[in-house]
Amino acid sequence: MSEKPISQHIFIFPFRWNIKGKRGPKQITDLTKINIDCTRAKTKNDYSGKWVRSPYQLDNELNYNEYQYFHDFVRKAIYDEGEKRKHPVFRHYEYNCDEKMFFCIEASKSYRLEITDVLLNFYETGVGVLSFHLINYAHPGQDEILEINQKGRRIFPPFLVNSTSANDFAALESVMPKEVSIEIACKNEVNHVTENFKKFFNKKDLIDLKPELYIPDHLRYFLNFDYLNMQIQPVIDERMYVICWYANSKLRDELFPKGGDLNFLNMKYPYWHQYLFVDGQLNCSHQSMFEDLTDRHTYKRWLGEGTIYGVTRYSFMCLTTDNAPDYISTHVMHHYYKMAELCLVQRASLLVFSDRVTNVSSIEDKDTPKKIKDIYKDYIRFVNKLFFREITPQEQGIELYDLFQKNMAIPANVKDLDAEIEELHRYSTMLVEQQQTEIVSRLSFIATIFAIGAFVTGFYGMNIFDGNNLANNGQWHLGVITMLLIFCPLLIGLGYYVVSLSNKKKIAVEIAQFFWNGIFILVYIVIIGFLLIAGYWVTMMPIERTSMLNYF
Repeated sequence: MSEKPISQHIFIFPFRWNIKGKRGPKQITDLTKINIDCTRAKTKNDYSGKWVRSPYQLDNELNYNEYQYFHDFVRKAIYDEGEKRKHPVFRHYEYNCDEKMFFCIEASKSYRLEITDVLLNFYETGVGVLSFHLINYAHPGQDEILEINQKGRRIFPPFLVNSTSANDFAALESVMPKEVSIEIACKNEVNHVTENFKKFFNKKDLIDLKPELYIPDHLRYFLNFDYLNMQIQPVIDERMYVICWYANSKLRDELFPKGGDLNFLNMKYPYWHQYLFVDGQLNCSHQSMFEDLTDRHTYKRWLGEGTIYGVTRYSFMCLTTDNAPDYISTHVMHHYYKMAELCLVQRASLLVFSDRVTNVSSIEDKDTPKKIKDIYKDYIRFVNKLFFREITPQEQGIELYDLFQKNMAIPANVKDLDAEIEELHRYSTMLVEQQQTEIVSRLSFIATIFAIGAFVTGFYGMNIFDGNNLANNGQWHLGVITMLLIFCPLLIGLGYYVVSLSNKKKIAVEIAQFFWNGIFILVYIVIIGFLLIAGYWVTMMPIERTSMLNYF
């Protein structure tokens, strides 16, 4: 076993989280509901350790150097300031364990890597990140590094193949490990939290399994937050993001000889491409495409000094020499890790916003404008608090961040989502205006009803309701007719308003409105006609009544 690290690895698991049983984005992703600064809920597999919230402290030179590397406005998104900030962008937790832990992978051989840190961040966008920080002292082989990265990152099988049994499936050995486990030494005994993925290989189990919600046991052990009523699910795909620093002078000289030949762009030397894209085997057989992909994802500034970096959508890789300065691994595991996680959170948050936009677009109800408003407000906050065009004044950091952004297609996705949310916001404005128009229309209808009474009293004068005056003139029926002219339209208007409010569906409202309006108008005409005839009959002389009866 080597005394110096052969390689260092970080596996980053981005996930989506929400508080179950809550409504609205404010409640389901409320950071104040995450209170896990205490020993985890005990289970039979809970051996030791606890999550502790760990605000960033400038208590050593490493923390100070890292802190100064980033712009001031970026620090709020990558450093937890604790209770100083009333509305934090995220919360940072560290897993404290008194015993040593190891990340174990069973594949073509057994791998055992020491766990130095397990970190957990919850962001207000509904995205979380769990990361394992590992050191490899025992596996120097080039193929061993490839297999550690390729199989250690798996969350569940990307695809299945037929098995010899009719009721079973299998995964390709070149893709999936046999098992992954967390080894925890506690009280003079060694315990393992193991995931063997067998749930995916049995047809009976697979029917009830939902891969989009699946969290393997070795990850779920650290995400056991049932007591918080929290739901967690993968947000990107079946792989964790990989960061790797690997020191191998012989390999470096083979791929990047001092003569200046760029062998890493030649398919005869595929290792850098495989290492960069986390492929156990070469998955590109076209020389031009191989060269283009490798070149576009490789950062060559320090190639002459023996160090090369690469960035893809699911990896950040560094290959250097055995005698490289210690600050290179420090930068990869700290500065560039922060950079990679920030970009990963941006990408995951964009996917969460896209999902929210899709859901609100497919369901239209009375709360749709409010939901759209919430998305618009949260997205504006995301753009201001988590999405940055530049995060450091350091030239190399600027170039690497640009490479992250480009290869993850983050600016293009932000631009597309901008257009979608802006279109959704215009749609919300249209819905609100439509609702306001309907309210004004109803008020105008009711105002028109009251205008009839106002017209009648204005034409006859208010004294028309004087009983003595009406009786003396033999025109009492005019008072009755006038009262009906006032109150019948009022009843019609109120009936229409109540009916329109009691029906939620637009079609039902229109049908009810048409039906009741017709009934009210018909009854209104019949009553008015009857009263006019009755009033005229009362004022007629007896001889006139006799003549009218003889006429009919």
